[in-house]
Amino acid sequence: MMSRVDGRAAGARSLLAGRVAAFCVALALASFAQGAVAPDSTLLAALGSSAPEVIVVQVTLNGERKGEFFVTVVNGAFLARSKDLKAIGLVAAQGRTWVSGGDEHVWVNSIPGIDATFDEARLSLDLTADAKLLPVTTVDLWSGRNENVVYPDNASAFFNYDIGYAGGGSGFADRVLAATQIGVRSGDYLFLSDSTCNTGLTDHHCVRLTTSLINDRRDTLVRTIIGDFGVATGSLGTAFGMGGLSYSKLYDIDPYFIRFPQQSLTGQLRTASEVDLYIDGQRVRTMRLPAGDFDLRNITQVTGYRSVDLVIRDAFGREQRIATSFYSSERSLKQGLHEYSYNIGALRENFGVESNDYGPLAFAGFHRYGVTDSLTLGVRAEGKSGLFNAGPSATIVLGSAGILNIAGAVSGDGDRTGSAGLLSYSYLGEHLNAGLLARKDSANYTALVDTTLDRRNYELAATVGYTAPVFGAISAGYSTFKAYQGQDRKLASLSYSRSVLDGRGSVFVTVVNERANERQTNVFAGFSYNFDANYSVLGSYQRLHGENSESLQFQKAQPVGEGIGYVVGVSQQSSPEGTSRQIAPSFQYNGRWGIVRGSAQHGDGPGATSNYALSVAGGIAWAGGMVAAGRPVTDSFGVVKVDELEGVRVLVNNEEIGRTGANGRLFVPSLSSFIDNQISIDVADVPLDYSFPESVRVVSPTYRAGAVVNFHAKRLQAFTGTLVIMVNGKARPAEFFNVIVDVDGRPVTFVTGRGGEFYVEDLKAGRYKSQLAGNGTRCRFDLVVPDAKVPMTDLGELGCALPKDPEGEPARPQ
Repeated sequence: MMSRVDGRAAGARSLLAGRVAAFCVALALASFAQGAVAPDSTLLAALGSSAPEVIVVQVTLNGERKGEFFVTVVNGAFLARSKDLKAIGLVAAQGRTWVSGGDEHVWVNSIPGIDATFDEARLSLDLTADAKLLPVTTVDLWSGRNENVVYPDNASAFFNYDIGYAGGGSGFADRVLAATQIGVRSGDYLFLSDSTCNTGLTDHHCVRLTTSLINDRRDTLVRTIIGDFGVATGSLGTAFGMGGLSYSKLYDIDPYFIRFPQQSLTGQLRTASEVDLYIDGQRVRTMRLPAGDFDLRNITQVTGYRSVDLVIRDAFGREQRIATSFYSSERSLKQGLHEYSYNIGALRENFGVESNDYGPLAFAGFHRYGVTDSLTLGVRAEGKSGLFNAGPSATIVLGSAGILNIAGAVSGDGDRTGSAGLLSYSYLGEHLNAGLLARKDSANYTALVDTTLDRRNYELAATVGYTAPVFGAISAGYSTFKAYQGQDRKLASLSYSRSVLDGRGSVFVTVVNERANERQTNVFAGFSYNFDANYSVLGSYQRLHGENSESLQFQKAQPVGEGIGYVVGVSQQSSPEGTSRQIAPSFQYNGRWGIVRGSAQHGDGPGATSNYALSVAGGIAWAGGMVAAGRPVTDSFGVVKVDELEGVRVLVNNEEIGRTGANGRLFVPSLSSFIDNQISIDVADVPLDYSFPESVRVVSPTYRAGAVVNFHAKRLQAFTGTLVIMVNGKARPAEFFNVIVDVDGRPVTFVTGRGGEFYVEDLKAGRYKSQLAGNGTRCRFDLVVPDAKVPMTDLGELGCALPKDPEGEPARPQ
């Protein structure tokens, strides 16, 4: 049946009908004659029986309005341009086509998976499409880094120092302690070295700790070190220091890179729908998704077991719930990712005691690979001349049931060979957590560096815990250690903790039964209460090896920026020898130019001591040609410059760090490397005649690097006055004239008002060539701007003299 339209469109359609029919027939035949386009037989048949009509319709796709589009109607069938179908959202629509006027048209009724309904009264075309014809909507739920991040690449350097004095009675010798650290960065390279000194009345000893040249590549996440570094190859190896060459894949270089698997969900929506995402029963996000396939990525952003629910409400109010779960662990790698560390060099011996005590040449390293999101395989090795230790490892995610780690190793030390195996399991849920560990070493198993006093035969351990908001947290554990040489021991523990007083306080108690040479039960208990964000009190009780001790502390939290924090503690210890009491106050003051720390301890009774210590620490830094001094550099640092303004508060991640000095600078010693640091200024401290294009900057410096953060101010400097034109020695106001001021080749314009009054901003002190023009009159004069110190300066009356023509009238330009 032919489609009918209402009176609003009838006139337009009748005017177009004849022209469109003739145009379509002519174009189809012309195209066929030229061999460019084969006419669609359906179209030719339709044209023979009815003239096509071009109308504007409101298109809806799966219940979602897409806007108004032109369509051609032939015998109740619809032709739409291919580009319009894509704009509507049918990216994969395939049907019979016809080319007209250079545009490809598609018979809507011929597209598989499309149902089309035309409403004559509303001039609307309602399309219902299979999801496969619609684009995939991808939503990444990972809360990654900010968009506008500055990555400083300027050269920088810093020097830290810490000088202290300690002394007291009871055999405590007076000593001067000092520590220094120097760091110099250029591009991707950092030179870093630190040392300590300990000086008494009769001895003096200084030790170099580490010296390294470090190269970090943010694009490849690879760190290369030449010099001193620490090595840890895995649970069946040991941790030690080396001096040599290290080459590692270090994902910490980009903390926002997702290296371990997280849950993703895909599905299809028949209509545009509202989707609520719940994690562990808490709604975390609401999304409006169009019809078609959807792909929600990186849903679970923390480790452990997480229950995930999607509640979907379509355009008709129908609700669907999808429930699933996922387990993630930082130990596993996403499929296709590598993690490795290769190290070769000389072993550090007597570290912290001797500066340059290097042992034999050694190697150590590991390599792990994410085979799938559920399986990560690895291999590790370490050794030196005459000794090796190597073996494989596997990390397996057991669906939603937890994670399993398996490792094995073989060793050879001369004629002795050994082996070791380890199996561990862990589960971290919303309420329940559990862990198991089993390890067995052979009698001759040898690691590169053996720092344990007891040689392990086997070790077994198990823990289980339960946490609930109302009940609190309870956990129990058991472990046994069997030694080839040394002491066997068994431990059983039970712990309980709970928040109290509306979350301001907490209590805990732990009981440990230990069986080694002796059997004893140790008890640890305590409480804490926070009066507010700054002040708190802590108390504890301890029964250890048959001795009782109680302590009470009152403390003020240490500010991130400038300010003082302190602790006042009292304690009592009872033993068979008697009872001793002690008081131990300490403080730390963060000043603009450094940190001052002090502590003291005074006691009486058996074993009590009295001593005191005082130290001063600071840092000097250079970045981007600016030198600043302040507190020690603990990671990366920044030099913030707020024009030349003094007393402006500077905040890092919304924590006040300090105020700018007389030169408008502030040294910020505590930026986090590789992390987005939000640095802002408090504009309330800025004089009203200054404005800033931006008051917040986000910077991400590399490891121990210095960032220069400039907040460029725009000072409001305005000038007012009156312009007059001098004609025959008489002044008349230059009303409603255009004035052009030449500022270093850049024109600055303003318009005079009634009486010749003018207003102009942002001109530096100086003499400027200026021109006044209007109504055919042009006059040149010099605008002299003084070095003003106030926001608004009145320049008074300025005159512009015109030359005279023979009749005494002002000369006019030709």
